[in-house]
Amino acid sequence: MGLTATGPDCPSCGAWITKVILTKADTTCEELIRRRHCHYCDHRFYTRQLREEVVDVKWVSGANGKTTIPKVIKVYDTPRKGRAAK
Repeated sequence: MGLTATGPDCPSCGAWITKVILTKADTTCEELIRRRHCHYCDHRFYTRQLREEVVDVKWVSGANGKTTIPKVIKVYDTPRKGRAAK
């Protein structure tokens, strides 16, 4: 079985095949913190992902007339229950 996990380049060796081995939310639940493992040099490092946003998308034709491309037309601020919008 081959590795298919990809992610950010390893900061130690620059390899592009890394695997997420742990995912947790930070204390405010605004970011996801991920621990990653590099397949090539065994280096482990952390990345973060900011909170996702809910958006409306309009699909438009691409340059070749066949490809459809999403265009964000509205971004919603969706606070969690019991929390004020920023």
